Amino acid sequence: SRWNHEDMRFVLADGTDATGANLMPGDVITSALEESFWGGWRAERLEPGETLGITELDGALYVVKTELDRAGETEFTLYRDDDADGRWTEVAEGRAMGEFLDETGAIDFARIDDTGLIADSYGIIA
Repeated sequence: SRWNHEDMRFVLADGTDATGANLMPGDVITSALEESFWGGWRAERLEPGETLGITELDGALYVVKTELDRAGETEFTLYRDDDADGRWTEVAEGRAMGEFLDETGAIDFARIDDTGLIADSYGIIA
């Protein structure tokens, strides 16, 4: 996955690395590290309008990075860590607007998942 998909590490509010085993709904992610092309990890600075959060789909927890762009669309990237090694692999990215936003303007990932678009990415990290 290193060359085709973005691998990340995420740090929780208590200073521990988030893993697929210890991430819980309601946890707060305070920072992100991106794998460097040359190996190692470097801090990723979030731009204004970017946020990190957690979403649950079909019992699996994902880290989600969102960004509201100037056109009013919300860009998103979903990450999973199925083997609980702390390396979160990008499994989906896209833009959401219209029917894929809920009444608060947040992305309705359950509706996107219902289309099968997220399920198609499961083989990336298997």
